[in-house]
Amino acid sequence: MWLKRFVFRRMAGGQQGAARCEPRRGWPLAWHLAMLCAVVLAPMLATEAALLFHLAQGERTRHEATAREAARRITVDLNRELIAMRTLMEVLATSDHLRAGDIGAFTSRAEAVPRPAGAEIVLQDQAGHLLATTAPPAERRLAMEGLAPAPPRPPVTEGPFSGLLAAPSREPAFAVSTWAPPGTAAPAWRLSLAVPLAFLNDIVRDAEIPAGMVASLLDGEGFILARSQEAARLVGTRVPPELNMPPAQAQGWQHGRSAAGEEVVAAFSRSGLSGWTVAVFMPEAAFAAPLRLSFWTMLAAGLLLAALVAAMASLFARRIARPIAALAGFAATGGESMALRPHGGVREVEAVAAALAAVRAEATARLREREDLLLTLDSAQVIVREPGGCILVWTSGSEHLYGWAPAEALGRISHELLETQFPRPLEQIMGELLERGEWQGELRQRRRDGSLVTVISQWALRRGPDGAPHTVVEASNDITGLREAEEALRLNRDLLASVLNASPEPISARDLEGRLVILNQPSAAVYGATVEDAIGRRVEELLPPSAAAAARAADLAVITSGRTQVLENEIPAGDGSPRVLLSSKAPWRDGSGRTVGVVTVSRDITVRRRAQARLQQMQEELLHVSRLSAMGALAAELAHELNQPLTAVANFADAARRMLGSRGTPDAGQLQAAREAMAEAAGQAVHAGRIIRRLRDFIGRGEAERQPTPLNMLVDGAVRLAMAGAGKQGVVLRLELAPDAPEVMADRVRIQQVVFNLVRNALDAMQEVVHRELRIATARRGGSAVLTVADTGPGLSQTVAEHIFEPFISTKPEGMGIGLSICRSIVEDHGGHLAAEPTPGGGATFRVVLPAAPQEAATQAEVTHG
Repeated sequence: MWLKRFVFRRMAGGQQGAARCEPRRGWPLAWHLAMLCAVVLAPMLATEAALLFHLAQGERTRHEATAREAARRITVDLNRELIAMRTLMEVLATSDHLRAGDIGAFTSRAEAVPRPAGAEIVLQDQAGHLLATTAPPAERRLAMEGLAPAPPRPPVTEGPFSGLLAAPSREPAFAVSTWAPPGTAAPAWRLSLAVPLAFLNDIVRDAEIPAGMVASLLDGEGFILARSQEAARLVGTRVPPELNMPPAQAQGWQHGRSAAGEEVVAAFSRSGLSGWTVAVFMPEAAFAAPLRLSFWTMLAAGLLLAALVAAMASLFARRIARPIAALAGFAATGGESMALRPHGGVREVEAVAAALAAVRAEATARLREREDLLLTLDSAQVIVREPGGCILVWTSGSEHLYGWAPAEALGRISHELLETQFPRPLEQIMGELLERGEWQGELRQRRRDGSLVTVISQWALRRGPDGAPHTVVEASNDITGLREAEEALRLNRDLLASVLNASPEPISARDLEGRLVILNQPSAAVYGATVEDAIGRRVEELLPPSAAAAARAADLAVITSGRTQVLENEIPAGDGSPRVLLSSKAPWRDGSGRTVGVVTVSRDITVRRRAQARLQQMQEELLHVSRLSAMGALAAELAHELNQPLTAVANFADAARRMLGSRGTPDAGQLQAAREAMAEAAGQAVHAGRIIRRLRDFIGRGEAERQPTPLNMLVDGAVRLAMAGAGKQGVVLRLELAPDAPEVMADRVRIQQVVFNLVRNALDAMQEVVHRELRIATARRGGSAVLTVADTGPGLSQTVAEHIFEPFISTKPEGMGIGLSICRSIVEDHGGHLAAEPTPGGGATFRVVLPAAPQEAATQAEVTHG
């Protein structure tokens, strides 16, 4: 005992991690040994009987302590291995494959799990039917037989360790089991690791068992699971009842008979984990023999030892103290700063040092494996708490998600710390968790910074060995972004619906197949259906064939070109009348830019088109009235123009009559003169006919048909008609028609009306001036044709110039003020423009610009770029 106290003192002194332990002050070990010898030898004769008695008791106590220690060490080794196997089964039971019911994937995963030699993993349902096993196909039946309890044992209990299991066709084994829930609706499955008893024999054989002692491992029913000697013969048998250890004791010492019928003494150590018992046996005779031998040896050698002890005390003290001190330092520092084996020649001390180093190495390796696993799990958003909510484990993933450090979270109530908002009362959720062992739902929780986070939380309940709820494991996934995206999508959908419903214009979208994907009520009214009826239907199902074909062709054009197009189309209304729509069609593209359909925004312009038609008709009538009014003003001049050729016709006809009516036969000269007179009369009649035809063409409405027409021809005809009688007014006409003046795409009558009005206005403006000159010119300017009408009249004031083209604005007292307004409307309707400006030197200039006919414009472009 003094050695033990010395070692503990040395170890206590080295707790600060020093390489060497400073010894406590006191007498040297040699002195203590010498004093011990003196104390022992001096009263030896007087106290010989008492000494021998105490010696016998000490020897028995030593043997008993040795046996107890051996049993305890085996129990420790056994518990360590059983804990490892139970942990393996518990980790494997949480496999995602098992939870998903994927037995094949789980079997592959189980086959890769390291396990003792010959051990097999078996998965059974509650009825004991085999679901999966790592055993080869030929041995699966044996694996199932191996999980059956040995007769007359009861069925496998709910505990994790089974005790002895035996099968007729394979070696005895034991099983480490746990319950694994496969899913939310199915009952739990039993996951077992069937381990041959040879594994336990290895543990017992490898233990340090004192010489003369035999170690056995017994299950809870007294069956031998392993034995250091004669294992092949005795494993599976049952020890006598008197050697069974009382259930309430963790350790004990008993006398009785062994399984072989020999009188023995045994030290017992019970495993609190499995309920198994380690018994270290020693024959009663072998237990008493050392006592008798010690008695005679001590009696004979007492005196000799007394003499030698004093001399050897100092030497032995140094030899013993040095390695013990080194061992104490080694144990105190955990082998980190000292050599693996202390030197000093003491084998036992070196063995203890080696054992300490081996145990530490093994513990370090296991700790490293667990740390690696915990580091992997630590990155996940996992919380382990008590059923009441007290947080036991707070991973770095949880810290990253919620913001609280482990030191702030551990020991707190989880739902109070996170201000959790549950989808239903917590009592109901906990009731479901206790009933089913798991729960999953969506929670709203508050971070450390006060912001709210939405998570999908999965809870798993872990129960203790007694079946009572032990811990709850919560794994959470942040879905805040997903929920925000869903809310944004819903708002966008509602906004789109509001925009569609608020628009009075028809709006719709069709996919590549022509099916309506979305539309508003005005668009549904166009198709003569409701929104609900139109969704998902093709345009061919809603419109007549011709209108549907036109709409489909327009959609395909937009899809093919990828560009927005604006077009007019007619569809029949509900009463059969045509409805005109002005539609803007644009490609409908997805997030990647791929065209997936066509979006159409339409406007009903039926009323506008009817108004335009009525306006066109009224304009034609107004033009006709204007032309009639102009002809009324030209009546006198036209009468004069017609009177000249008609008078000439009459004169030439009368002359021919006189020539041919003379008596006698007219000679050749008279006939020739008569012919010439008749020819002149005919020419004058034709001239009069031309005047009347021009007047009729000008007054007649004709059809509003545009066709390529030379600008010079239009101008020449209109000028000749407008200049009737202008010669008597002293007007000088300068007609400058450019040879390269282009053709224009024009309505001949309407453009001649413009030229006529401009010329007549110029003539009227020059009535009060002395110098009367009218210049009319045509020219080409790029892709346009230009007509210029310039007079030398009084010109235009600034006020009149600003409003001259407005209706009912006139500079003539008798004018209606609609001529120039009509002219500008006609020119703009032809895609051109009409402008007025003062003429340098006096007068006004009107300039008409019309686009050249397409062929003329193309030719001019080729010339320009050629």
